[in-house]
Amino acid sequence: MPAIKIMSGAAAVLLSVLLPAAELIVNGDFENGKTAPWKFLKGGKTTTLTMVTDSSPDGGSNVLAVNIRDERKVQLGQNLNLGPGTYKFSGWIDTTRCSRPGGYSQIYLVCSINGKGKNLGVFGTPGTVPGSGWRKFPWKKSENVITIPPGGKIKGVRISITNMTGTILLDNLSLIPYSKAEQLADEAKKEAEKKLEAARETAPQIRFEPCTVRSLYLADEVPGLKIRLKNPVQRSVAVSVKFRTVDYFGKPVQESAEEFQLEGGGTAEKVLKFPDCRKPGFYCTTAEWKAGEVQGSVQGSFVKVGPLLKKKDPLFGISYFSTMDPDSCDKMGVGTKGILFRWTQIRNRKEREQAMKYALELKKHGIEVVGDFSMSRSKPLKWMPKDKLVKGREPTMEEIKAVVVPFIEKTVSDYKSIITLWSGGGEINLMAYLSKNALPDYIEFVKFTYTAVKKANPEASFIALKCSGADGRNIPRFPFTRKVLPEIKDYIDGFGPDQYTAGQRYGKGCMNLNSEEAQLRPIMLEMVRIAHEAGKEIVTIDEKGPSIFRSTPLDSPLGRTMANMMAREYIILKTVPEVRYWLYFRPDNWSKTTKADYGMWEQGNPRQVVSAYAATARNIAFAEFQKEIKVHNDIPCWLFRKDGKYLAAVWYNGIGKLKVALPDSGAVQTIDVQGNPVELVGNAFSLDEAPVYLTAEKAETLEQLLAEAASGIDELALALERRSAGSTMLIVRNVSGRKITLKVKNAAVSEAAGQSGRTIPYTDEIRLVSGETKTLEKPISARSVKFDLETENGRKYTVSKTFAPVKVPRVDGFADLAKYPPCLLNDPQRQIPAIDDLKAHKIYTGPNDLSAEFRTGYNDRYFFLEVKVRDDAHVNPTAGKRIFAGDCVQFGFDANRDALMKLMRGARGFTDDDFNFISALAGGKRMTYCYAASQETRGRLLDKVYGIQPEITRDDKSGITLYRIRIPFADLAPLKPEKGRIFGFTVVVLDLDPKQPLYHIHYSTGLAGTQNPADFPAFIFD
Repeated sequence: MPAIKIMSGAAAVLLSVLLPAAELIVNGDFENGKTAPWKFLKGGKTTTLTMVTDSSPDGGSNVLAVNIRDERKVQLGQNLNLGPGTYKFSGWIDTTRCSRPGGYSQIYLVCSINGKGKNLGVFGTPGTVPGSGWRKFPWKKSENVITIPPGGKIKGVRISITNMTGTILLDNLSLIPYSKAEQLADEAKKEAEKKLEAARETAPQIRFEPCTVRSLYLADEVPGLKIRLKNPVQRSVAVSVKFRTVDYFGKPVQESAEEFQLEGGGTAEKVLKFPDCRKPGFYCTTAEWKAGEVQGSVQGSFVKVGPLLKKKDPLFGISYFSTMDPDSCDKMGVGTKGILFRWTQIRNRKEREQAMKYALELKKHGIEVVGDFSMSRSKPLKWMPKDKLVKGREPTMEEIKAVVVPFIEKTVSDYKSIITLWSGGGEINLMAYLSKNALPDYIEFVKFTYTAVKKANPEASFIALKCSGADGRNIPRFPFTRKVLPEIKDYIDGFGPDQYTAGQRYGKGCMNLNSEEAQLRPIMLEMVRIAHEAGKEIVTIDEKGPSIFRSTPLDSPLGRTMANMMAREYIILKTVPEVRYWLYFRPDNWSKTTKADYGMWEQGNPRQVVSAYAATARNIAFAEFQKEIKVHNDIPCWLFRKDGKYLAAVWYNGIGKLKVALPDSGAVQTIDVQGNPVELVGNAFSLDEAPVYLTAEKAETLEQLLAEAASGIDELALALERRSAGSTMLIVRNVSGRKITLKVKNAAVSEAAGQSGRTIPYTDEIRLVSGETKTLEKPISARSVKFDLETENGRKYTVSKTFAPVKVPRVDGFADLAKYPPCLLNDPQRQIPAIDDLKAHKIYTGPNDLSAEFRTGYNDRYFFLEVKVRDDAHVNPTAGKRIFAGDCVQFGFDANRDALMKLMRGARGFTDDDFNFISALAGGKRMTYCYAASQETRGRLLDKVYGIQPEITRDDKSGITLYRIRIPFADLAPLKPEKGRIFGFTVVVLDLDPKQPLYHIHYSTGLAGTQNPADFPAFIFD
């Protein structure tokens, strides 16, 4: 055995910290999911103990919930038998779900010292003595060091609760021996943290700066980054810096190290060169540095682009909301650039001259220019000539028209040789929420803008009806567009929606869809169909672009996924030839203070998305779409023809990577998302989320290659679902490119985990063509179900599920709901997207900032929903259609519990039996608004304030907002109040604090962000 080295002093202290002390309380972290050996010592007749899995304060997954209804005194604990010594006693407690003031709770050790009983290490609610007062508080950790003298004994640990109702949460109750070495280690650790914090304040400051505009480099240029160091103290400091450069895929490219000597208060800078970064693509350099005890790191990045395009594909656009210079647009391969013409420019000659210069530069670089006119009043009192205003009133539309029309005519005339496509800005479906005059004003703007544009340049085109992405994501798609189109179809030449797809924000904790789940192609095909029906030929995307939390590292895999998805969506749009361009929204940061933005650059440093954009603009520029190659549902593949050859853009949506073996003849060439040859291992490469381009002389060669690659992955997608307590549905989808015959062999069922069940034999046969989905329903009510299946060629499949729907009790009204345990939304790690970023920017500060629970119930007439929200500040000024833009409660139903079946058939989002409501106390008004309704109720509910006003009370002192919402089942059709009926349901709570962005917590995914009712948990009428 190896020799053991004895350490002393600080080393011995460190060793004692590394070796954890034995835990003396059994199941104090409740991670085994059981309550034993904890037991009731007093009370317990109506008080219950349950495990909560969604609110752990300090790691782990289980929390003990003590649910007290009407018992004055409750005590639980476990016995111990520990002798003299020093111990550390600690634990976590949360009382935010308690409802009776004046009570208190204590957690303590029962001890015997010198023959007398004594309670030690007491902690609990503030004011632990009866009558001393009590207040609620979120998760709080307490820690005490206790010493038991000779002859003393610790006999047990107790949890005592007096005069309280509701739910107390407990976690990580701990008792460990506490040696002198551990005490010294804790003190040393605290002292070291103080010294380190002081050292950080005086440590050198280091940052990277780009050496060229936007850090873009052509193939023959050697990239560079400037590192700048500053010494904030008046003594000399030596700084050791290690440099590590990686590419788009995280592969190391170049490493070096250097030491900088900084004089007191001095600076130093150096330009680093990167000759090893030869290929086109994204490169990120991390500088890790050390000065004394302080360590830190900083990142910089640059992008090498491929050859400049002689002709640019107009699909690749950059929006109006950008100051991006023409030279950078040229290097990226931008084909279209927008310029915004505001009414406020009417009297500003300097701005008009700058816009003209900018437009001419873009044209010189071969970039198509699109002009955008504001389509709203834009505070006319500030921009209209004073002689056109009447004091004391807003100008009429005719008065505005008299000023604006000449401006439009002059602008269109001035740019006649540069701009032939004009756009009418503004997301009108959102603008219409703001005031009742927004829509009629917009329609009037569209009419006179179209007329003015045509008068100034009859050859010019004008597009409008620009709606937000929500209009296209709705089911049926584009309802607002269809509603308004009859009034303005004679005054537009096409459509330019701001077609954001769901899940467009990236960063740690964010939930994102891949490019197929986001449904961009079906959305735009529907837009094309609407345009053709209206006799229009022009379809564009006037605003779209993924966004990212700015704290996300430049080389983060999350940023790479964002770049991959953007590249894929450009490829997908290339399959819809009618879409003329996609204007990427705001490549620059809005401001220095924004937490998340659409920036391709972060403080001058390009992200991976810049490189993916530049490469995609070159890879598929002017490619002609041929067809979709259907080899497998998880292998999207789009076939184009370019430069006399066939080009297949392909990626993999399955788990892990897919191996693709190339023909030995070299008949297929491969290019990655960066525009470089794919790295081969042998004669094969791995396919994942990043698009790869395969080129061959014949389309058949590519189809055969991909069919062989798909042969090794599952040909079937399987799921189990239940719509009533008495039956189970097996859902099967053929995700392969061939016909399949499937035999259902048996079902294994049981009532509890680990319990032996029974096997039911079956002989059902299912035939499916490629892409087909079928269901098989069986009278199985067991809690756990597993089906075994086999295809005609012997491939075996298994699908299983444990059904545990949330019970919805039958009640007479809201007063009865308190009898039942709530559903909690309070775990920030699971329930708040991007929790780390929100905490870092102090947008979310803990359960006191936002936490919630809800209860449901029903009777023959009503569905009852009660939501209790803890929120430090209630902010919602937006009554009406925009109540979602402040503090509110959102809830949704999948009435027929069929969303999973529809999703497997390719239908995502709200369909004909789904509901989406929002309730809020907004602008002093209590209201519920319906944003999605079933086919039966759509006519009377959709896009309307709901007729039954919710009961909403706000107590600023306690920070509690209580929502009580009841909806008649007549308004939830096809949902019926039948015992045993199962439906999908979820709740979201949104929070808007002063000077902070809106964010949410949720009971499940599927409602806020990425709308997918298939994610709603199952609820059952009990």
